[in-house]
Amino acid sequence: MGHGAAVILHLSPRICDPNHKLYMDNYFMTYNVLEVLAEKKINAAGTAQACRFAKPPLMDDKAMLKEERGNYDQVTSIDGKIALVKWFDNRPVLLASYFVGVGDTDEVVRWDKKEKVYVTINRPAVVKKYNESMGGVDLFDQLIALYRTEIRSRKWSLRMITHCFDLTVVNSWLEYQERRSTCWCSKKECAGPPALQDECGRVPCANEEATGPEKKRTAKHPNLTS
Repeated sequence: MGHGAAVILHLSPRICDPNHKLYMDNYFMTYNVLEVLAEKKINAAGTAQACRFAKPPLMDDKAMLKEERGNYDQVTSIDGKIALVKWFDNRPVLLASYFVGVGDTDEVVRWDKKEKVYVTINRPAVVKKYNESMGGVDLFDQLIALYRTEIRSRKWSLRMITHCFDLTVVNSWLEYQERRSTCWCSKKECAGPPALQDECGRVPCANEEATGPEKKRTAKHPNLTS
């Protein structure tokens, strides 16, 4: 099944609730994982790679580009239990699910770069549920893409270093967001990872005594005599 699937199967025994919904990244998603999780009464869904599903007969990317934004295509397994949905937003996105497919579509607003206006497009049910529930690796990748540190160098070592910096800031911000309700800082000060760099080091928690601005410490040196 691969290393990604092995991680899911190793952690899934901790889930005790029947009909629990589990969402995962395309790194972990395979057809066999969906089948095994279904036997454990765990409803799984997430982004997928077509090559791990025996190349299903979905619309190719070029054909989707010719259609209106928001178009989608769906195929199901022979038993009809597993659905693959390909949806075109800014680019084609493939999702696999054991419990939901296109379902009842809704409408979302997106920005059209060419026309420079907001447009309304259709969104399948599996995409809606995934966007509402995604977290972990997928949320981290999304925030990294938004706040990536750009450098001109092509050396992989330097890119790894800047990626570690981005990783630290984004993960710290996610933890900071969880603790924000217990802090007296305003929401404007907790706007995102860039604000975290200035705020996270000096905002105390509510359970700590607010002593006001910290006084500058003056170094005391012994008198030096010649």
